[in-house]
Amino acid sequence: MLRSLFFLLEDSMVASAVKVALRIDEKFSWLKELMLIGAGSLLLGLFAHFSFRLPFTPVPIVVQDYIALLLGAFLGSKRGALAVLLFIAEGSLGLPFFAQGTAGFAILAGPTGGYLLGYVLGAYLTGLFLERKKEKTFSSVFLALLLGNLAVFFLGLPWLSLYLGPAEAFLFGMVPFIPGAMIKLCASLKLLKLLKVYK
Repeated sequence: MLRSLFFLLEDSMVASAVKVALRIDEKFSWLKELMLIGAGSLLLGLFAHFSFRLPFTPVPIVVQDYIALLLGAFLGSKRGALAVLLFIAEGSLGLPFFAQGTAGFAILAGPTGGYLLGYVLGAYLTGLFLERKKEKTFSSVFLALLLGNLAVFFLGLPWLSLYLGPAEAFLFGMVPFIPGAMIKLCASLKLLKLLKVYK
C-alpha cells in the first residue's frame, strides 16, 4: 500500500511538473519566436559578403536570395517572412547586411530594392507551399524553392524597370542570373536533403 502511495505521489509530481513546464513554455513562447526570427535575420545578414557585382548591371550576384527561401522552408511562412523583414529593417537602419556589406535606406529605395522585398515574398511562399504539403518530397521542395525564386524576380524586375526600362530590366536583371539561380537551387535541395527536410 505504501508502495502504491509512493507511485501515486510520484505520478502526481511528474504531472504537476509537466503542467508547470507547459505553462512556462506557453508563457515564453513569444520569446522563442523572437529568437528564431532574430537569428534568421542575422544569418541572412552574415551572407552579405558572399556577393559580387557584374560590370553591366546594378544587380549583384548574391546567395542571400536562397538563404531567404531556406528560412521560409525551415522557419515556416510567417516566421521566415518576418525574419527577412527584420533583416531589411536592420540593413536600412545601418547594419552592413545588404550585398557586399552595404547598408542604408538608399539601398532599399535604389534599383535593387524590389529584389530585397522579393526576399520577403519568396520566403513566405516557399514556407507556405511546404506547409500545405502533408509529405515533403524532392518535387514539392523543388517547386517551393522555384516558386520562391520566381517571387523574388516578380518584385525585383518591375522595380528595376523604373530605373532601366522593362526590356533592359529583364535583360540585365534576370537573364544573367538564371544559371546561378539553378546552381543555388540544386545546392539548396542538397542541403535540405542532408538536413532531412525531405526524403
